[in-house]
Amino acid sequence: MFTTVVTTQKLFGMFELDSANSIIYSRLEREVRGDEVPANDLRGYRLFEDASHFSNADELRRRVNYFRAEGGQADSFDFTCHYDDGDVPVRVLLARVGERSGDGSTKSILLHIRRRR
Repeated sequence: MFTTVVTTQKLFGMFELDSANSIIYSRLEREVRGDEVPANDLRGYRLFEDASHFSNADELRRRVNYFRAEGGQADSFDFTCHYDDGDVPVRVLLARVGERSGDGSTKSILLHIRRRR
């Protein structure tokens, strides 16, 4: 089940989010030091409430919502996820997925979280 896997894994992967930050599409990457393969399909889960198990998920949600409101096509930034067992530096990539809409408005955001080296 999703919850048992994600709680033992760091959150790395690609997510397409609707306007409420619910996951439309997900492709999780295997944790580098773990052997457990995470669930691939997190559709319907709310990324920041259900799938993000780091203490500063609200900060990342604010950054995503700011990107959604500001109007740019793409953005990237460094972020540090604060997990119970230590901090994990990541690179966050954001892009608008406008081709899903007929009226030119953005229907979803693509969010990619990868470990920063």
